[in-house]
Amino acid sequence: MAGASDSVCDITAISSTEFLVIERDGNFGSQGGTKKVYRINIAGASDVNGADITAVDGMKINNKALEQSTWDEITNAGIKPVSKILAVDLVAKLGYEHDKFEGIVYLGNNKLAVFNDDDFGILDDGNGNPKAKILPKTGKVDKERCM
Repeated sequence: MAGASDSVCDITAISSTEFLVIERDGNFGSQGGTKKVYRINIAGASDVNGADITAVDGMKINNKALEQSTWDEITNAGIKPVSKILAVDLVAKLGYEHDKFEGIVYLGNNKLAVFNDDDFGILDDGNGNPKAKILPKTGKVDKERCM
């Protein structure tokens, strides 16, 4: 993921080494939005806390924080990432339209509850005035609902 509004919004444990992770951008689903849940496994991944776990920026490579390092530098340092597989693409599977997919709860039996931040169904009109936040696909005001 790459972009100003791309984010990992929620992580929920499904075992001691496996987690479900939200990856999303800030676009509506029908406008090319990314709303995905990945299953990651930390077994076999490198611990990147660094030698001094009280250090503000954790492990360093060539005197740079991991976030400042290239993938080649990370690989050459012998750091192993988590394993990651797509669990569900909410846009492709469910037609998920919301822009701010921000929460998940694992209900068991391969079921998830997903939550979005609807901004109370209000946006700024660009002049500091509120206006209704309309979903492009449906033409309706954005409001939370459980899927």
